[in-house]
Amino acid sequence: MSRRLSWRVSCVAVFVCGLLRVAHAEGPSPYQLKLVVDLPVLALGTALWAGTSAIGGSAAPPHCGTSTTEPCNVGQVNPFDRLSIGLVDPSMRLGANIVGALPFAFVIVDFVDAGARNWRSWLTDFVVFAEALAWDGAIQDIVRRASRRPRPFLYTDGAYAGERDSAEATYSFYSGHTAFAFTAATFLAYTFHLRHPTSRWRYVVWPVLLSLAAVEPVLRVLAGDHFPTDVLIGAVAGSAIGILVPALHRRAPTLSVTPTVTAERVTVAVGMRF
Repeated sequence: MSRRLSWRVSCVAVFVCGLLRVAHAEGPSPYQLKLVVDLPVLALGTALWAGTSAIGGSAAPPHCGTSTTEPCNVGQVNPFDRLSIGLVDPSMRLGANIVGALPFAFVIVDFVDAGARNWRSWLTDFVVFAEALAWDGAIQDIVRRASRRPRPFLYTDGAYAGERDSAEATYSFYSGHTAFAFTAATFLAYTFHLRHPTSRWRYVVWPVLLSLAAVEPVLRVLAGDHFPTDVLIGAVAGSAIGILVPALHRRAPTLSVTPTVTAERVTVAVGMRF
C-alpha cells in the first residue's frame, strides 16, 4: 500500500474512534463492540500501519535493477514466479488502481444491506471493518519491509524507469492491494452470511465478491508489480483477516424461554438467536 493511502486510512480510523460510543448502542448488527478492547486495538493497528509506511519510505533503494545497476538476476527467482518476468503493462496497473477502489464501494453495499434506519448497525459493521483493514495494512507492511523482495519489473531492463530507484520497488512480497481486496470481500460476504443466515443469496454473494477481488491480483501480475506467489499469499492473508476479525466480534447467541400456561398443560418454548 502507498504511504498516502495508509495516512488516509489513519484519518478515517481517528474519525471512527470518535464514533465508537455511538456504535456501541444495541442494534441488528451481527457484531458486538467492546470499547475497552476495540478502541486500543483499532488505534494500535492504525499506528503500526502508519508507522511502518512512514519508515518504509526512507529505506534504502534496491540492490539491483536501479538506474545505475544491472537488472536483477532472473536465476534467483523460483520457476513458478519466473513465468511473470517480462510482463510489464502500465495499462494493467491503471486498471488495478481502479479495481482497488472497490472495497470502498463494499462499505456502501453493507450500508444498503443494513438499511438506512439501522445506521447504528452499519456503524458497528464499519468499525469492525476498519479494524480488519488497519491490521491487514499493518501486517502486510511489516512483512514487506522485512522481506524487501524486488518487484518483477526490476528484472526487466528499462521498465518503469522513474520507479526503479525507490524503496517501494523492493516491496513485492506480499501484495498489499490483493490482501486489501480480499479482506474487504470476505468481510462483506461473511457479514451478509451472518445477517441473512437462511438466504439463498449467500451462495451467490460469496463467489461474486471473491471473483471481484480476484481481478486485482491478476492485473497486478500483468502490470509487473507482483509475482504470482506475492498475490497468492496476499489473497490468503487478506481472506484470513477478513474472516477472523469479524468472527471475533460476532454477537453472542441470545437464549429466550417462553412459558405458555393453559387449563390443560404447561409448555415451555426455548429459542436461541445467533
